[in-house]
Amino acid sequence: MWPFGWKGPSGFSPRSTAEHVTQGIDATGLTAIVTGASSGIGAETTRVLALRGAHVVMAVRNVESGRKVKDEILKAIPTAKIDVMQLDLNSMESVRKFASEFISLSLPLNLLINNAGIMAAPFMLSQDNIEMQFATNHVGHFLLTDLVLDTMKKTAHESDREGRIVILSSEAHRFTYSEGIRFDKINDESGYNSIWAYGQSKLANVLHANELTRRLKEEGVNITANSLHPGAIMTNLLRFHSVINSVVTMVGRFVLKNVQQGAATTCYVALHPQVKGVSGEYFMDSNLSKASSLAKDVGLAKKLWDFSLSLTNPKYSEPATMGFFGKKGSSGFSSSSTAEEVTEGIDGSGLTAIVTGMFFLALSVLRHLYAPFMLFFEFKSLASVLCCNFVDQDKWQSQWPVVVGASSGIGTETARVLALRGVHVVMAVRNVDSGNKVREEILKEIPSAKVEVMELDLSSMSSVREFASKYNSSGFPLNILINNAGIMASPYMLSKDNIELQFATNYLSHFLLTNLLLDNLKNTARESNREGRIVNLSSSAHRHPFPGGIRFDTINDEAGYGSIKAYGQSKLATLLHANELARRFKEEGLNITANSLHPGGIHTNLFRYHTLLSGFANTVGRFMFKTVPQGAATTCYVALHPQVNGVSGKYFEDCNISKSSAYGQDAELAKKLWEFSLPMTSS
Repeated sequence: MWPFGWKGPSGFSPRSTAEHVTQGIDATGLTAIVTGASSGIGAETTRVLALRGAHVVMAVRNVESGRKVKDEILKAIPTAKIDVMQLDLNSMESVRKFASEFISLSLPLNLLINNAGIMAAPFMLSQDNIEMQFATNHVGHFLLTDLVLDTMKKTAHESDREGRIVILSSEAHRFTYSEGIRFDKINDESGYNSIWAYGQSKLANVLHANELTRRLKEEGVNITANSLHPGAIMTNLLRFHSVINSVVTMVGRFVLKNVQQGAATTCYVALHPQVKGVSGEYFMDSNLSKASSLAKDVGLAKKLWDFSLSLTNPKYSEPATMGFFGKKGSSGFSSSSTAEEVTEGIDGSGLTAIVTGMFFLALSVLRHLYAPFMLFFEFKSLASVLCCNFVDQDKWQSQWPVVVGASSGIGTETARVLALRGVHVVMAVRNVDSGNKVREEILKEIPSAKVEVMELDLSSMSSVREFASKYNSSGFPLNILINNAGIMASPYMLSKDNIELQFATNYLSHFLLTNLLLDNLKNTARESNREGRIVNLSSSAHRHPFPGGIRFDTINDEAGYGSIKAYGQSKLATLLHANELARRFKEEGLNITANSLHPGGIHTNLFRYHTLLSGFANTVGRFMFKTVPQGAATTCYVALHPQVNGVSGKYFEDCNISKSSAYGQDAELAKKLWEFSLPMTSS
């Protein structure tokens, strides 16, 4: 209890100040972000960290107020290193902008102190239409932490110093709704209670720290995450309750902490050597304390994590809906968005991209070309009608060796839109003459476009090596690699390297191409200080491979071959490739991301060999399928949009993050595939 000031095992008590608990600690060389740093305990935390030598980035909603605090600190501590940056936790757009700007500064990050918050507000919605207290106190900080976590990991690895995430909760986490977190009623105004809603947000803070701890330990990362109750402090947190605020002001000086004492536990958990290696704990009065039973609920923490991802990352927790619904996801885009729409306002000048698999006819006919039939396997009842009731499978397999990249038009539309946004595009094509015709069409529409055409046959590793050699010797940088080309549902055939054709073309050659161009990507990312991006076009068909996912021991087995499952296998491999690339990039601390995507089903002449199906498709296809400009949207979104900055190892549909299959999330399967692919592609 505060009047007694008893010391705990740490040697500190409720009366200890932030300066007291950090006495003698040298924080030189550390960089910290402190949210809500323009007033109260956030400002005091900033002052004391700066006093101990840390470089502090004040993340504040009001930059002018933040600069005044900075000036006051510099008067007292002329050697202090302090920056002020704008951050409004009420807006995910602001959080993303802050994170992007911070990362672009190339500063290290040792300490992240999620301090800001509001208390007991009347019912309001954030700028993202989420209940205000939950949005500001938890969701904004959850997103911020996620966006800067790779920087923290890189800093911890390179400096060999423990990173620390400090999340300010409250004893109010014990006083929440009966279920803890109202997942299904987070925005329910009728059942809203300002005090319980505050408790809910503070419970979320503790659960966030605990789940972070579990995940960081699994990864073996040298970063800790803890939550704390700073104590009851005389601040303006209760400004929404005039009567309570008046009482607190009258008696608070006798029973409440001052700001210097209120910042003590934060500074203790952030800097003190006693806390080294301690993670997933709850602190109070600069000592370990016990959180509520709900706060210790591991299942609840995991559920909150997934729920938070669904709020902060587009459509993370639900599969994409069929195109004709056109429902927008969290990104602001939907299945009906076009490539031009999702890149509107984006300046790609100075970027260079390779796009494999172009369409070789005039742009005017792009809307009438083939696209992935495998979309239907997402809709099982429809797939049953189309594939079982109307189609002779053996006859279908023998008649339809379909080239996806060369027939769908997605690659060409991607090249056109990237060029429209100022990107220098290198079209990697099998037929150079046809590729030049596409280039000419693009230049007619966009005279300033920078477009090159180079030969690449993905059915031949020799061709892949020759392409990579010529590209690397050209002196071109490489910011974006879009592995778009592929074939679909072909009868059993072998590539020029004697590997089953769909696996070889859709996956293995792109694996080789990526490896051969990777040093160029790394050099470009380092020299330009701009994030590199690898975009692998997968398909929803990745959900329907052979049993076990990848037939490692029977990759060339004709007897057990099925064209549909072989296509699904190749698309699963494409997805796993992106995931394993993302893991390796994170380990190396590279500024390159890798993601996969399903472009969607596109209204084309897919059913030209089947009169009944063709009539069906032409009748309803315009409502169920995407146009080519819509089909290229997700590729262009993942390749260029700032919302995807720092996002890696994800699977996208309809310009939103989606869930891949269980096989698609299997890290061990991804590693096994990588090791399987290396000897197959070695010269």
